[in-house]
Amino acid sequence: TTLLELILQTAILASLGIGAPAEKAEIALIEEVYFFRKKQRSDAGAFESMLRKFESISTSKKRKLVLADELEAVTEPGAAAKIIASIIDFLSKKNVLIAFVSHLGEEIKEHARNVRVDGIEALGLDENLMLIVNRNPEFNKLAKSTPELIVERLAKIRGKEIYNKILEKIKEKKV
Repeated sequence: TTLLELILQTAILASLGIGAPAEKAEIALIEEVYFFRKKQRSDAGAFESMLRKFESISTSKKRKLVLADELEAVTEPGAAAKIIASIIDFLSKKNVLIAFVSHLGEEIKEHARNVRVDGIEALGLDENLMLIVNRNPEFNKLAKSTPELIVERLAKIRGKEIYNKILEKIKEKKV
C-alpha cells in the first residue's frame, strides 16, 4: 500500500515537472492515473463498478498508470486471481503501466502471462515474539506470509488450544 502511494506521488510530481523524491529515478510520462484502494466495506455493486472502470481504462488511447490495492476484496477469492490476471494481461497490451498489491500473488502468477510477482517477507518472530518483516520487496519472489507467524505468536503468548489447532492446520501438508 505504501509503495503504491509512493508510485502515485512520484507520477504526479513528474507530471507537474517536479523531480521525484529519489536520488535517481526513471519515470514514464503518463496522461491518466487510476488508483484503486481497498474499501473497508463493499456494497453489492462494487465488483461490477470496478469492472466498468477497467472497461473505460481499456478503451482510452492515452498512456496510463493503474495502481490497485487488494482488488480481490470486492469478489470471491477463487475468482479474484483469474479476474486480476485477465485484467493485467489485457491492460499490459494497451499502453498501460500496472502495479497491483495483492495477497494472491501465487494464484495470479498461475493465471497471468505478463506478470512479475515481488514480495515482502515475514522472517520470523524475535525474542519478544514480535514479527520480523523484511519490508524491502524482493523481485520475482513470492513472499512468505505472516498468518502462520501471528498464530504461532498467539499460541505462545496466550497458550490457548484454539491457536495450536489453527497452527496445526496451517502447517498441514497438502496431499
